[in-house]
Amino acid sequence: MAENLLYPVFLKLEGRKVLVIGGGFVAFQKLTSLIQTKAKLTVIAPNIINEIRELDGEFPNKRYIDFIERDYNWGDEKDAFMVIAATNIPELNLSILNRCKDQLILASSVDHTEESDFFVPSIACQSDIKIAISTNGKAPGLAQGLRKLIQNNFLTHYAKRVPLVYSFRERIKEKYSDNKKRNKLIRQFTQRQLRRIESELNLAK
Repeated sequence: MAENLLYPVFLKLEGRKVLVIGGGFVAFQKLTSLIQTKAKLTVIAPNIINEIRELDGEFPNKRYIDFIERDYNWGDEKDAFMVIAATNIPELNLSILNRCKDQLILASSVDHTEESDFFVPSIACQSDIKIAISTNGKAPGLAQGLRKLIQNNFLTHYAKRVPLVYSFRERIKEKYSDNKKRNKLIRQFTQRQLRRIESELNLAK
C-alpha cells in the first residue's frame, strides 16, 4: 500500500501576502477557503469571474482582495508568502511553481501535484473545529465525500462541546495550581463530553 508522507499543518496566514494566479472556477475553489484566513489576498488574471469578485464582500464585511486584471508577469510572486498557480495553462502553472521554488516561496500548481509544495485539502469546518482531509492528491473526489460525511453527521456534535470544555479548562486553571490535578480533572470532564457525543450519535442512528 502506498505511503502518505505529507506532514499536516495549519498555517497562520493572517496578514501574509498570498497570491492566486488565475481567475476561473479552479481559482475560486481555492479562494473560498483562503478568504477565511485574513491573508492579504491578491488575484492576478486577465479575466476574473464574478464569483471571485463577490468573495471580496461588501461594506461592512469588505475583505479587500487586490484584483490585478492582466496576465502574470515574472516577478509578481516577489514578497509573497504563498502562491497558488491556477491558470488554464499547465505549462505556465509549472513555470510559476518552479520560479517560486527558486525563491523559497511556498507554491502549489493545480496541474502539478507531485512538484507542488502542498495540496489544498478538503476542509470540514464548524465553529472552532477544522478538519483537513487529503488523499495524497490522488482522489480529491473521495476526500470531498469524506468531508461531507464528517460535516453532515459528526461535526455539530463535537463543535458544540468545544466551548464547554474550554470554559471548564479555564476555571480549573484558575482554581488549581497543581498541573497533575488540573490535567486529571480536565481529562475526566472531556471524557464525559465524549461519552455524551457517542450517546447522541447512537440516538441519531
